[in-house]
Amino acid sequence: MKSPLINALPREIRDQIFQYVLVSPTGYISLVEAASDDWPWRHLKEPLKIVPTLADGTILEDVTINLSILLVCKQIYHESKDLLWKHNTLRIQRPADLNSFMVWDSLSNQLSRQLQSVELKFDLFVPRKFADTQKALQTFIEWSRNGALKKFCLVFTKRVNRRTGHDESFQEVLGRWRGLPVWGATPPPSISDCEKYMALLRSLDSPEKGFAYGVAKKMFLDTGLWTRSPLEKLMWLRRWLPFHPQWFAEELNHAVGGELWMDGVLCYKDGVKIEDVFDMSKLPRFLQNIATETATQA
Repeated sequence: MKSPLINALPREIRDQIFQYVLVSPTGYISLVEAASDDWPWRHLKEPLKIVPTLADGTILEDVTINLSILLVCKQIYHESKDLLWKHNTLRIQRPADLNSFMVWDSLSNQLSRQLQSVELKFDLFVPRKFADTQKALQTFIEWSRNGALKKFCLVFTKRVNRRTGHDESFQEVLGRWRGLPVWGATPPPSISDCEKYMALLRSLDSPEKGFAYGVAKKMFLDTGLWTRSPLEKLMWLRRWLPFHPQWFAEELNHAVGGELWMDGVLCYKDGVKIEDVFDMSKLPRFLQNIATETATQA
C-alpha cells in the first residue's frame, strides 16, 4: 500500500516537501556528536546529528535536520535520499573531525558518493595539524574524482584578539610564512614546515593529483582590516606591508586556484588580481599624507 503522501500529492509538490525537511535554510550543515545518556545502549543509537549552520559558521545545535522521512517507504526513500548531500554544503570545523565521521561506513559511503559541496576550516603552517589536513584534503580530492563533489572551499580559522577585538589570523599566518616569531603557545614552524603546507596546497590544483577538472575552488580569509578604524588600518599597513601580504595572497591563489576572497571581497580569480584590500589609496587623504611624510622622513 502506498503512502497517502504519494497518493495525494504530485511529484513536484513532494520534492518541495522533501527539500523543506532535508535542506538547511542557510544551505550549510554540520555534523555534531549526538548527546546520549542511555548507557550502555548509546552505541546502538545515531552517533551524529545533522544541524544547520549560519553564514558566519555558527552551529545551530538546537535545530536538527530529521532524516526520519527516509523511513516512510521505499519510494519516498528513493525520491529523497540524494537531497541532503546535493543541496547542503557540509561544513567541517577541523580537519581532524573528518576522521571521526569516516568510521561510520554508511556515512562514509554517502559522503564519498553523494556529497557535492564541502567547506573546511583549517590552520595554515601549524606543524601538528599537517597530517590531519593532508588526509582531509586527499579525501576530498578522491571524492571529486570518484564521487559527486563539485564545490570545495577552504576557510582560514579566525584568531580574534580579545584585547582589540580584531581577527589576527592572517597576520599570524603571514608572520609564520615570513619567519617571524609566532604568537601564543603554538610551536613555531620551520621553513620546511611552511614549504610542506604550500606544496600540499599546490597539489590541489595539480591535473594529476589534484581535484577533478571542473571543481569550483574557493578560499576565504579575513585580514581583520575591515573591523579597524582608518587610523588602525594605517598602522596595520605600515607594520605589515614590508612583508608583502599581497604577494602572499597571490601565492595562495596560484597554489589552490579558483577564487580567493579576503574580507568578503573577491581579490583573485585563477591567478588574476581583481581587488587589493591592502591598497593605501583607499584610506582618507590626510592619512595617506601622513604615510607619505613618514616614508619620506625615513
